[in-house]
Amino acid sequence: MDPVYLLWSILREQGFDAAERRALELVAQGATPQLHADLCASAGRFEAAYHSASQAQAADNGVRHARVALFADALGRAGTAQRNSELAVTVQPPAATIEWTRWLIERCGAPSAAAHMLRAYEQHAPQDARASWWLAIALATLPDASARAERRAALLRAYALDPAIHPALPLQLVLAFREIRDWATVERVCREVLTRDPADAEIAWQLSHAQWQGNYAAAAEATMRAANAAAPGNPHVLAAIGMYLAEQARFADSEAALHAALASDPSASQAAVDLADLKLRRGDWPGAWPHFEARLRRDDREPNNVVSVMERLCPRWQGESLAGKTLLVHSEQGNGDDIQMVRFVPELAARVRDEGGRLVLAVRRALQPLLARFYANCVSIEGGPLGEPDFGLPIMSVPSTLGLRPENVRGGAYLSGEANRVAAWRERIHASSGEPARMHVGLVWSGSPTHRRDAKRSIPLAALAPVLALPNVVFYPLTPGRDADVAALIAQGYRIRDLTAHYQAGFDDVAAHVSALDVVVTIDSAPLHLGGALGRPVLAMLDHVSHWAWGNEETQPWYDSVELFRQPQPGDWAPVVERVADRLLAMPLSHEHGLEKVPARLDSVDSALVPARLPAHLAAESAAPAQAAFELNSAHRFRDAARFAAQMLAIDSQNAGLHHNASYAYNMLGEFDQMRSHAAEAARLLPDNAPIQFNLAAAQLRFGDFEQGWKQYRWHEALPENHDLVRPDFPEWQGEPVAGRRFLLVGEQGLGDQIQFLRLAAWLNRQGALVDVWVAAPLAELARCASGVRTVWVESPPGPYDFWCRMLRMPEHMKLTLPMLPLAMPYLSAEPALVHRWRQQIDAADATEATDATANADPLPARKKRVGLVWAGNPDYGLDRYRSIALNRWLPILEQSGVRWVSLQIGPAQDEAAALPLDFDVLLPDPEIGNFSDTLAILQSLDLVITVDTSVAHLAGAAGRPVWVLLPTCTDWRWMADRDDSPWYPSARLFRQRELGRWDTVLEDVRTALREFVTV
Repeated sequence: MDPVYLLWSILREQGFDAAERRALELVAQGATPQLHADLCASAGRFEAAYHSASQAQAADNGVRHARVALFADALGRAGTAQRNSELAVTVQPPAATIEWTRWLIERCGAPSAAAHMLRAYEQHAPQDARASWWLAIALATLPDASARAERRAALLRAYALDPAIHPALPLQLVLAFREIRDWATVERVCREVLTRDPADAEIAWQLSHAQWQGNYAAAAEATMRAANAAAPGNPHVLAAIGMYLAEQARFADSEAALHAALASDPSASQAAVDLADLKLRRGDWPGAWPHFEARLRRDDREPNNVVSVMERLCPRWQGESLAGKTLLVHSEQGNGDDIQMVRFVPELAARVRDEGGRLVLAVRRALQPLLARFYANCVSIEGGPLGEPDFGLPIMSVPSTLGLRPENVRGGAYLSGEANRVAAWRERIHASSGEPARMHVGLVWSGSPTHRRDAKRSIPLAALAPVLALPNVVFYPLTPGRDADVAALIAQGYRIRDLTAHYQAGFDDVAAHVSALDVVVTIDSAPLHLGGALGRPVLAMLDHVSHWAWGNEETQPWYDSVELFRQPQPGDWAPVVERVADRLLAMPLSHEHGLEKVPARLDSVDSALVPARLPAHLAAESAAPAQAAFELNSAHRFRDAARFAAQMLAIDSQNAGLHHNASYAYNMLGEFDQMRSHAAEAARLLPDNAPIQFNLAAAQLRFGDFEQGWKQYRWHEALPENHDLVRPDFPEWQGEPVAGRRFLLVGEQGLGDQIQFLRLAAWLNRQGALVDVWVAAPLAELARCASGVRTVWVESPPGPYDFWCRMLRMPEHMKLTLPMLPLAMPYLSAEPALVHRWRQQIDAADATEATDATANADPLPARKKRVGLVWAGNPDYGLDRYRSIALNRWLPILEQSGVRWVSLQIGPAQDEAAALPLDFDVLLPDPEIGNFSDTLAILQSLDLVITVDTSVAHLAGAAGRPVWVLLPTCTDWRWMADRDDSPWYPSARLFRQRELGRWDTVLEDVRTALREFVTV
């Protein structure tokens, strides 16, 4: 029997002592001492193993030295291990050495011993790339920093000797140098690899990341576009393109790329998260939250991060009943995120209580003392006790759970420093400051180096000079562990006082420190959120495209006391720091080192016109008043924007940007004459600016100037967001005769636009054309019912066609005038069977009511008017807040007798109907509405449709059904100006707001009209 097998059998059946006795007998009979050595090593008895291995005969020298090295390494005798490794490699063949070291790494878990052997072999055979590669593998599992440095050198040697020694070598080399942020080496290696294999998406990503770290987002985008060209359709590549477009503030292009990534792979979690980022930063929270949840299923999540640990403790809450249950809301990302989101916990806790449950808040140890003073059942996530919760919920999911929108956020203070602690910090500041100071400023210039964006958000010390040099100002770091930076600043003569050693109670001490200061100047970090939550003045220095919470402009909804100062270009901190310095100089101070609350937004534009009262950050903008007007418009302060623009134009009447912003403000206010006047002047001053020229087109069309308006409308294709519009590979129609020609009518823009302009198919058909249409997928079935349509496409059709044209380019070429409208009416009609089905359902509701009356011996009720209702649009639309009307505001109208109400509402707003009082009789077919064809069939069964400005208004109008449309002041051009009818839809009646946001008079007008309608 093989002696090795014999020994292992004895070891397994009789134990080590019996196996050792037999091994010693075999050695005495002439077997190699390696038998006994290996047996002892398997039992962890390395001293005995070392002794036996040392007794091997000269014939076994290679094996003997290798084993002695292994056992010496296990005993911590590095010198002996290295000497025997050197002896082994001079005796063993190269292949044996490599196989031995692989065995040590892969089977024995002895990378240190393997490293000794491979170092020796590298000296013996310096041209063998295998030695360097396997040395790098061995060193990868060793924890000390010197091993990581040695590993990088080994990877470089292996790559220089033979880049193809192993497929993983290039990526391992890149990752090793990425770890130390040696972007030059990363970029060099990546470029060499991509020269050989342009389709290597992972290496392309690493190259793009290096470029991005150097503030070359456009180059990073180009790298990933090249990767996509080499291997199209990779969702991770498309997502990376989207990310780099966002880093250039090209948000519309970014969103398109991310949608493409998700179309390629709906499970691409990073693409979904980045899409959520875009939606959140522009204020589209309802559209963002579903995508935002994808962060919890990212495949790069660490097994020991907070979410992973909590999910092992309890399942994530998915909306299950909480009656008698405990919901654990827990930390997820950084301390700043917890501070930002904890404000919403009381609202969620109230809901949990209403269900009969209990909410526990678990945060990191550093935050717990502070938050426990404000939130019940607040425990430390590290120290507990967490108990046995039934469900968990990451704190960043609370806003999604509550369905929050930006207008739900209140920016006032919701935390405060503990009074005694604040007093102690005031004393500490006073004692440390030395000479009297005008201002005491908290300062944060760098964040955690492990943060993905730390290189973007942190500011080099030298760049802070304009702030640090301010006279009579003392600065206080708010983040511990910056000793070297603080020493360097003190050495340069700046007044820095580091008191962070006194942070004994975590953020409770930080809160007290901040409360005792005049103002905080910080990068995007936890102290920014803390200062805002405390209501303290905060000047936030932000990188060019920062966290979504800060939006894209210089206002934000989260904290009233926070002012934003954003880089104009990536990496350009100089303008930011200079503006912050100006702001600090302009700040008025109150006594006792406490600033009065400094608003981040002006209460009155008039105050911005008085130079002595103008805050520094707006003083800079007064040199560019169009930007100030733009910011007022962005803050939805349209009346203020209009006034400001008017006053500035009195000084500079040739400022096109001011005219454009005035035009926008007046459009929102419904003052269309002013809107048109400023739009025309802006267009005159900037004849090559696409957004300004297109704005003029909208003004002209609103007033019925179709001749000029449709010509001007061609600027739509020149808008930045439309650069990638599809262009079928057929001749584009320019007004040529179409009789007998195959014609592709291409839908564009929103669903309502496409419904409105489907009428052109009927016109083309009357001219003799054979008309196909290409529309958005949700409209496909509906379009098949449209007059004049032969075939419907939802993707690029193969053709061939004699002509194609976009729907909204048609009017110019067909010379559409106002008297020609409505061109065709009705041009949509539902399938009779579908109409019959829905009419039966509505009839059944009336029959039930008649049966109830008969049973009660009541007179049979007269047939009720059947009225469809839509009260809200798509919440993803940027101005939806102005067109949608909460259902509870319709209650006086819903009280009208003689009406059978039928809800045509779809989307999240349909849930509002469930909250109606029981005595409001509304038929809710919405779960059964499958598409627009169903909606069309329903409304053809109705006497009237009442709707806000949505696609249903177009649908009813296109079918020739009576429809009342409630319009905000800021309505679209197609509803024209100062009319209560529509040339596009003769069956429509328009009810217009008199004042933006005021629906009361509109609803009263509708109520009166409905009363008259029912009695007819």
